[in-house]
Amino acid sequence: QSTWGARQARLSGVGGQAKRGRFQAMLFQSSIRKELARSFGATLVVLLTIVITIILIRTLGQASRGSVNPQDVMMVMGYSALGRLPIILTLSLFVAMVSTLSRMYRDSEMVVWFVSGRGLGFFLVPLFRFAWPVLLVITLMSVFVWPWSNQQAQDMKDRYEQRGDLERVS
Repeated sequence: QSTWGARQARLSGVGGQAKRGRFQAMLFQSSIRKELARSFGATLVVLLTIVITIILIRTLGQASRGSVNPQDVMMVMGYSALGRLPIILTLSLFVAMVSTLSRMYRDSEMVVWFVSGRGLGFFLVPLFRFAWPVLLVITLMSVFVWPWSNQQAQDMKDRYEQRGDLERVS
């Protein structure tokens, strides 16, 4: 591995400006992606905790009223959480992007990048590079997982409601 000084010496040779510009761009993009990932992960954990707590309260209420089998509470919770996951992922992605860019403005990092010749369009590349796998998962879950999980939860409720009163108690 080379030291920083050796790397700078290599970059200052013929075509050094172009290499230095690419190195700065790669450094900038990797730092933005790392910060986006940290912010996205933290936001996802917080939102999942809140939503799963709400789902637990609602499912336990349904079980106490007799619309859900008490033995199937965890399954109904799982199906409900899967159905809500595309919305949670979308919100987490949005919050991660907004918080990352606002932190960069607050800490005057944006000024540094604007002075070095990077415009707002330059920020789209690392944002899309980070977001496209999440957007793909959101799309696939919205198209396939959400309808399936809703159908499974409804089938479980219907099967429980079709049972007789004596079977529900036992």
